[in-house]
Amino acid sequence: MKRYWIVLGAIAGLLVSGCREAPLAETLEEIREQYAADPEWRAFDGVTTLTPALAQKIAERNNPDFEATLYAVNAARMRYYQAVGAYSPEISGRFEIGQNILDRDHIVNPLPTTVPYTNRFNVGASLRASWLLFDGLARELNVLASRADYRISGSRRENVLRVLKRSVAFAYYDVLLAGEMEAIAESDIQFQESCLQQASVRFNSGFIAKGDWLGFKIDLNRARTMQVQARQQREVARYALAALMGYPDGRLPPGLKLIPIADAIRKPELELEFYLNEALARRPDLRAMREAIDAARYRKYAGLSAFSPVVNAYGTVGYQRKEDWMRGYDFSRSSWDNYNYGYGITADWLIFNGLQRYNRYRELRELYEESRLQFAQTQLQVLNEVETAYTIYRSSAEIAELYRQTMDWVFEQRNLVVVEYWAGNVTITRLRGAQNDLISAEGGLAVSLIEMCKANAQLIAAVNGEVELAPLHNPETIPVLDKMFDRLEEKFGE
Repeated sequence: MKRYWIVLGAIAGLLVSGCREAPLAETLEEIREQYAADPEWRAFDGVTTLTPALAQKIAERNNPDFEATLYAVNAARMRYYQAVGAYSPEISGRFEIGQNILDRDHIVNPLPTTVPYTNRFNVGASLRASWLLFDGLARELNVLASRADYRISGSRRENVLRVLKRSVAFAYYDVLLAGEMEAIAESDIQFQESCLQQASVRFNSGFIAKGDWLGFKIDLNRARTMQVQARQQREVARYALAALMGYPDGRLPPGLKLIPIADAIRKPELELEFYLNEALARRPDLRAMREAIDAARYRKYAGLSAFSPVVNAYGTVGYQRKEDWMRGYDFSRSSWDNYNYGYGITADWLIFNGLQRYNRYRELRELYEESRLQFAQTQLQVLNEVETAYTIYRSSAEIAELYRQTMDWVFEQRNLVVVEYWAGNVTITRLRGAQNDLISAEGGLAVSLIEMCKANAQLIAAVNGEVELAPLHNPETIPVLDKMFDRLEEKFGE
């Protein structure tokens, strides 16, 4: 007996240890240690230059939100397996051991046949099996719907990756833009420092007014403020990029460099019509909605199965032993063994339940029609995304070219105005205007180039380009059910 309890304790210990979960990291140091032990991160230890494509790859492997989608897919697969399990028989066993004591010591005027004391001990075991034979195709339709739900989860996972890659690209380009604005501010600071130095000499010599000298000091502080703001935006953008990439402390490695804006620009090589057709064919959210329509259709027809009878086959086998000890006017003992078995078929048919079945079918029918309209609306949104991205790219390219031309002119103009100012021919206001025109052109060019990059990233995301996932487990590999599913899909398809 002692050995028995030792074995049970060992099994329980193994079960508890197998269910033990890794502790959650709560401090920054614990987070860093946890990620340092992850081999996924060591693959990127040697990276010195971060490209948009590499940033997307790191995010794909380490973003927690995207990683979580895999478990959602696995959960959907298990629900599908549960639906498939409805085809198997249900087998249950029962074991009983017990004792029943009846004591009648205080009976007044007992009958001669009354037994004052009875002690009954019984032990028994039974096995029952039941098998659903027919339920109006509810099982089959539920399996089809569950399979569609599983496919939906896979498509949604792919769509999460699509959106994640777009977000990473946008965050990457925000870092580039902020860095470019910081560089423009630095160039402005150098210009203002040069002007202030020369203005100080001329003010001390009495050649310019104090108001002009103060104006250069004001402009220098304005340029420094712009630089601080740009640096702040760059750091915030780097934090956002690091978070999307899944870096444990929300920071990019200090020595990690990004590529210049000019190297990040990609040009759509094909016509708009091509991208529209590609989006309609490849978008995972559209694929998910097609599967959702199938699932809604299967559930709609499953609602009709509630009107059919439910037929089950069953079989039972059992054994029971009883022993009685009786003490009355004498003492006696008896025992006997019982063996039983049985089998049969049952049919249950719900005739009326207050129109609940009918209204449930009507509900499922409306949900099916709703899913079709939602799909049509999503198609319109997809087309709008592609057209918008394509238009923004083309207009941003035109604007960038205009800013390039403008920059050449305003730079030359600014230099001429500087000469004219120091010659005393123009006011400081004219000089400020020329410098501001140059800063505006430089900033406008940077913004338009980044808009080109973002529009291209949006276009790639809109057509689900450059998205590759490891193949998911295919539930259709259960060969026993494949042909039946195909026949049912033909029967209940559009």
